[in-house]
Amino acid sequence: MPDHPYAPRRTVRRPATLLAGAVALGTCAALSAAPAGAAPVDNGSMGSITDQSSLDGTPLGENGTQSLGSAGSLSTAGSSALGALTAPLEGGGSLSSLASTGLSDSFGGGSLGCALGSTGVTGSGSVGSSGGPMHSVPWLNGQDGMLPQVNGITEAVAHITGPSGTNSTVPRFNVIGTDLGIMWDNGSGQTLLAFGDTTGANDDPVCNGLVGHWRSNVLLRSDDDDLSDGMSIDSAAMASPGQAKEILPSLKVPGVEHTVIPTAGIAVPHAGAAGGFRQYVEFMSVKSWGAPGEWTTNYSALAYSDDNGENWVTPTFGSVPDMLGDAAAPGTGAKALRTATAAMSSVRLNAGGNANFQMGAFVRTHDADVGDPDSYVYFFGTPSGRSGSARLSRVQQKDIENAAAYTYWDGAGWAATPEQAAVVIDGKVSELSVAYNTYLGKYIAMYTHPVKGLVVRTADSLTGPWSGTTTLISPLQVPAFYGAFMHPESSDSDSRYLYFTGTTWSDYNVMLLRTDLSALRD
Repeated sequence: MPDHPYAPRRTVRRPATLLAGAVALGTCAALSAAPAGAAPVDNGSMGSITDQSSLDGTPLGENGTQSLGSAGSLSTAGSSALGALTAPLEGGGSLSSLASTGLSDSFGGGSLGCALGSTGVTGSGSVGSSGGPMHSVPWLNGQDGMLPQVNGITEAVAHITGPSGTNSTVPRFNVIGTDLGIMWDNGSGQTLLAFGDTTGANDDPVCNGLVGHWRSNVLLRSDDDDLSDGMSIDSAAMASPGQAKEILPSLKVPGVEHTVIPTAGIAVPHAGAAGGFRQYVEFMSVKSWGAPGEWTTNYSALAYSDDNGENWVTPTFGSVPDMLGDAAAPGTGAKALRTATAAMSSVRLNAGGNANFQMGAFVRTHDADVGDPDSYVYFFGTPSGRSGSARLSRVQQKDIENAAAYTYWDGAGWAATPEQAAVVIDGKVSELSVAYNTYLGKYIAMYTHPVKGLVVRTADSLTGPWSGTTTLISPLQVPAFYGAFMHPESSDSDSRYLYFTGTTWSDYNVMLLRTDLSALRD
């Protein structure tokens, strides 16, 4: 592996933990016995882990992952207990089918006195932004959990999340499986990463399955600026010890609001925010998943945080019951509602011209004055799903929360309405990442093409013209690769190496990859 061009400022490394999932499950030591070549699970009949009725986002007990309820009984049952739980799955059934097996006695010292039929891993929903069924533990997909073999100018460096990663995200944050990993600089040199649908260890694995604890999104932070051996995670937005929280709530009701997925992030100067920067996440409210690569959104909008991503003001449907529910302290609900209402100006309903701005990518010009509130932030918008072209909008930083203040490139100048926006990057370019690259002296657009795989295109200007595609990862090399997002510091450096995140369906976790850009240099 070539040397990284700059010396490390602070490198925090932890021992490799291929079977860290076993640690995360506390006394559920049986997970470590799962073979690398375990038989694939028929997820179609098993249903999605996101449809478990018990996954209401509550923390794993008062002590985070240290309190796993009846999971303690699995420690005495060992691998035979795991086999008893997973055998019906590998045969195409579901955990709910255990209810009909007559297993009503004690299980390894713990009682099975629960309604498995109603809380087992059942349903027909989905995990992840594709809408495709999968399991977040690679061994249950017949995978070994290792990094994919990538040839040519791109290589996989290390997993960032999951049981095969070096960051121990399972015991530290209860993140067994997740995707996307959009990244941005928080304004102070720290990289924030927002992830999509996330699963962890259930608090009651006997009744609810080993894996679940669905959160629509989580946020992790990294101070690592030596990416040559991976990307260390230093902290997360937390709900409790050992439990990363859902930062943007969702109703989790298919057909109404199934989930809320971050699609872009940026930091903008703000006097009242920590470090002088307010953090923004552009997100989409997903109404329903369709065929793989297709979904329908209710709207897109901005959420913001003034404490470096720990707490967020967001106009999601899911925030309403949280603000007004019985759990809210006296006066808290009304205050939170007023605060969330302030974010409503950013909402773009999935209709008219705004239908082309349901997902997107933030970018600044390479010569932008970040400290000037009148300088512009640019936003590439795409429709929901992975089949849309990109259009370009811009807004002064001070007005970023006001959707009415944006203007749109119409092919010749800046127009007032999204209906006037012209296609700037043609083709199926959704789940887009755009950044200026100092090494190339050009803007790079990165996305996953349905036939060509992971590709990049370059341009001298955000308005184009954009070059043809260069494939970084072929679908033949890494099937079902998606969700590539460029690291902000990597793009700003003079290094020929471009670092970015990526996910595969078979191993529902985020990895760090890098590409040698010298082949693309003029």
